[in-house]
Amino acid sequence: MSEDNVKICASVLTWNHITTGRADMFARTCLSLTDGGVPVSVRVITNGSTDGTQDVVKRLGGIVDDTHTQVWYGMERGIEDAIARGGDIILFTADDIEYKHGWAEKLLAFWQDAPDEVIIACLFLEDCWPWNTVRGYLDTAGGRALLRDSVPGSCWSFRARDWAKIAPLPRIMPGEDMEVVKRLTGQGYLLAALDLATHTGEAHSAWGNQSHTWSVPLDRARWGL
Repeated sequence: MSEDNVKICASVLTWNHITTGRADMFARTCLSLTDGGVPVSVRVITNGSTDGTQDVVKRLGGIVDDTHTQVWYGMERGIEDAIARGGDIILFTADDIEYKHGWAEKLLAFWQDAPDEVIIACLFLEDCWPWNTVRGYLDTAGGRALLRDSVPGSCWSFRARDWAKIAPLPRIMPGEDMEVVKRLTGQGYLLAALDLATHTGEAHSAWGNQSHTWSVPLDRARWGL
């Protein structure tokens, strides 16, 4: 499949971004997704918002689905919508990820080069915790990707054809993403991390995650980044 025929579809999950003080991050995320260098189909989704975020999503032509209020449901709903829109490459993103200029063009180049064993790629480089050890790297036309033990569900890119291997998400919160990546790596799949975005809301979690307070900075020089 040539890059000219590949469609990227992105889903942005947002939740109560008004009362959590993340409205500006949400706006920056949506704006940065349009600066990818190639066209990207973007749709916003919310589930369980009660502070007016749902009205913002409606005005943007997005999806408001309160069937379940937990993250796993919003992720699945958004991903399945992106696939239904005809996406070949899917990007699921939280509302606090700012994408770099030309990100989508580089992401396409990455997936053109990536071996089948690579099943999920995150577009930002996390700091280090015991669960996301770097195991090596992969050089592609889209740039150098680190191979890690885990990549966060707040930013998952993958081939649409691989969704059947990734789904379903565990009906738990938090930790739905960790259960998935453990299963996938246990089956021999690889997880990649690219330097195509910044996690602007890492220290401003919507649900109180404080793991950033005890992370170890990633040694970029060691990995040639």
